[in-house]
Amino acid sequence: MISVRESNVQDTLISNKLDCKLVADPTLLMTSEFWERLSKRSKSVRPKKKYALVYFAYKGILAAAKKYSEENDLDLIVIKDYKKPFCGYKNMKIYDPEDWLSAFYNADIVFTDSYHGVLFSIMFHKHFWTNNRCNRIHWKQPYRQAC
Repeated sequence: MISVRESNVQDTLISNKLDCKLVADPTLLMTSEFWERLSKRSKSVRPKKKYALVYFAYKGILAAAKKYSEENDLDLIVIKDYKKPFCGYKNMKIYDPEDWLSAFYNADIVFTDSYHGVLFSIMFHKHFWTNNRCNRIHWKQPYRQAC
């Protein structure tokens, strides 16, 4: 059995004669309290100062995060998901799911174009900013950012 999260993927598979079911993202099957408990198990993410978190970094999102963090006296931390670190920024290497969750849970604000970055920002009641560059986030209201 094939299951997918996006209706456009389902349409593509069905048009190629592959039966599949549209399902919720598995992260939505658990409560935010469940994810919060996991985030608190992290032993390596222990912030000393309030910070803005960047996940899925690129030039535009880094510029927005840098401006915001400077105006609000926040550290700026980039989750390193590339081989090369982003020069001039504090890069955080994530080794396990608890650390990833903790980075979001402890952030003051999140800058991300990641679906899961937005999802966990909402679950953890964090302000967030998205440029929606990947176009997988669809709002029913006429705005794309919540900060």
